[in-house]
Amino acid sequence: MPNSIIDHLLVVDVDRTIVDTTALVPLWYFALRDSGLEPSIIDTVQHEIANSAGSFDVYSYMKQQYPDHVEKVADLVAEHMARLLEAAPPDNCNLFMPNAQKFLTSLVDHPVLFMTSGGINWQEMKLNLISQSQVEYADI
Repeated sequence: MPNSIIDHLLVVDVDRTIVDTTALVPLWYFALRDSGLEPSIIDTVQHEIANSAGSFDVYSYMKQQYPDHVEKVADLVAEHMARLLEAAPPDNCNLFMPNAQKFLTSLVDHPVLFMTSGGINWQEMKLNLISQSQVEYADI
């Protein structure tokens, strides 16, 4: 058997394992409210989110339906996320699943592939959240 660089690789699903994706949805609601968008746009986006059965790429939807507003709203989401992380340590922050920080800490000495689904910007948001946790990884 040839020598390998990696003897094993742990594959971890980010959605609802590390990041509580349902907790990210209110951040979009707050950002939409703070964005100054017309109430009809906000109502439409909130309706689409509510009818998604908990799996909805808000960023991609906004980019497709409201391309002139998506970056502003996404920046506001990032600001709300940063405030939540500043207000509560990640192990107490409701953006992470219970015991996520402990689980992430147990993975530090292992090669890990974080798996998540959806549009690239939505995924970057979730992976950025992990990178802001208290756990130090070489690269996320």
